[in-house]
Amino acid sequence: MTEPTIYKHNKMERVYFSMPFVDAVMEEVERLEAKRVFLFCSGTLLRETDTINSLMSALGDRYIGHFDKSQPHTPRDSVIEAIDAVKQAGECDLMVAVGGGAAVDTAKMTSLCLANDVNTMEDMDALRDTVDDAGKRHSPKKKPPKARMIAVATTLSGGEIGQNIGCTDPVRNVKEGYGHPLLMPIAVVYDPALTLHTPERLWLASGVKALDHAVESICAKKPDPVCTLMSLTAVRLLAQNLPKSKDEPDDLEARHGCLFASWSTRSSRSLSNVIFGASHGFGHTLGGGYGVPHGETSCVILPSVMRFNESDNSDLQLLVTNAMGLNNASAGEVIESFIRSLGLPYRLRDVGIDKADFADIAEHSLHTNTVKNNPRPIKGVDDLIEILENAW
Repeated sequence: MTEPTIYKHNKMERVYFSMPFVDAVMEEVERLEAKRVFLFCSGTLLRETDTINSLMSALGDRYIGHFDKSQPHTPRDSVIEAIDAVKQAGECDLMVAVGGGAAVDTAKMTSLCLANDVNTMEDMDALRDTVDDAGKRHSPKKKPPKARMIAVATTLSGGEIGQNIGCTDPVRNVKEGYGHPLLMPIAVVYDPALTLHTPERLWLASGVKALDHAVESICAKKPDPVCTLMSLTAVRLLAQNLPKSKDEPDDLEARHGCLFASWSTRSSRSLSNVIFGASHGFGHTLGGGYGVPHGETSCVILPSVMRFNESDNSDLQLLVTNAMGLNNASAGEVIESFIRSLGLPYRLRDVGIDKADFADIAEHSLHTNTVKNNPRPIKGVDDLIEILENAW
């Protein structure tokens, strides 16, 4: 008998594909009747292209200010700086984030903190999620954001599709989770032409992060049929289009395929209760604690996690390799070969991780909900060190 299933409709209202991003944002601004708009943007886009200036011009007197100093893995001190920038600009009724995960998560975290009277890094402690021994995530009660957000994605990391945030405590070097349903952007914009400005390594590595989202959804401890189907579509699209976007950077159709893949797997997961596995737990530790760039965390750890899990979910892993066009092959080997073909780092030592770090990485990762929900049960630190050894 089929088990009962619940799909949750999230708080996103619209998704725009392949419309010029300024046109899409302005359509939303008009629809929402926004009068005071604050921008979060990539500093590179602001200084080295005319993209952000074109949006500012289109907004006219509705533009009240911007923040262009978002940092990878969203450290708390950077969020405090963003909070101060918004306060100086005056109250806004809409936020627009243009960029990768750093800009989007900083906007989300700033919105949450403003609504809950956060003025210091220590104040954020009351808002952070916790994970119990069974791996269930608990989110404390908090006030909803006052201003919703439009997210314009320039990478494939998928952070724009979700109500959760990863924010790093720079004092303890720990990346922690925060969330609220209304942190889900009210609209998301995917403009392939805008991604032409994204540095190649960042674009490709974020594509591997999208692959990680899809793979760990398909191979989850408790997979969901809708999420699996959409994630398999994402795997096929990434396998076809990510290498093409490297070989032919101006191919907007290939870039559209990659963006659609990123959205496909993340949006399907947001509807269901699928929980990622150990690759994501390691990713938070490697990123927040050791400064490994977002996306490259997946490059160096996902293949090893797949090898560790193969004894427990080989049938699901075959779905992945078949979708990548290599029937009956080892998923760990196929994914590693794919990463290497993109010219990306694929070993922990390639990103500066030393074996002396393994015990600390394992201890911090052990307490994440994704490690606790890994398909093959993680019995303790030794299992995690085994994965790290295989990835080094």
